[in-house]
Amino acid sequence: LGKALKDAGFAIPDYDKTPGGGFFIFARITPEMRRALPSDRMESPFASNPAAPGGKARLDWALCQWMAEERGVLCIPSSPFFSRERAAGGASDEFIRVAFCKTDETIERAAEALKGLRSPLEVEEREDSDGDIIEGRGEAEAVSAGSSGNVVINGVGVTTQ
Repeated sequence: LGKALKDAGFAIPDYDKTPGGGFFIFARITPEMRRALPSDRMESPFASNPAAPGGKARLDWALCQWMAEERGVLCIPSSPFFSRERAAGGASDEFIRVAFCKTDETIERAAEALKGLRSPLEVEEREDSDGDIIEGRGEAEAVSAGSSGNVVINGVGVTTQ
């Protein structure tokens, strides 16, 4: 997962130099990732979120919401892990929290979904078995995993064990 995050454009700690452990990666939002986020995601109505510290969705919230809604990759904004004052001052703007306490299969699917993060979302049309036209996300399969073991794949909830 660390390699997939790096390949997607995030910066993560060098675990040869810093301690590793736990179930999360605190990934830095690089300038490249900032450019991948559509600029309107920092404006109304996205800039207001009652769950965000102070009700303002800063960069960490905007990026996590965009990745979940448009790319199907679920990450955790970092600002709830900072004091309200530090988050309001922007200390948490450059980070997201990524859980990896999942099966290898789920992590591999999430890594595949991260591959398309740098490029514009490609929507492809194809026919289903009945000849109906359907839209899909191509290689950027939408995958998210919560601590409950639920995985969302292209908007469909799946429970994994």
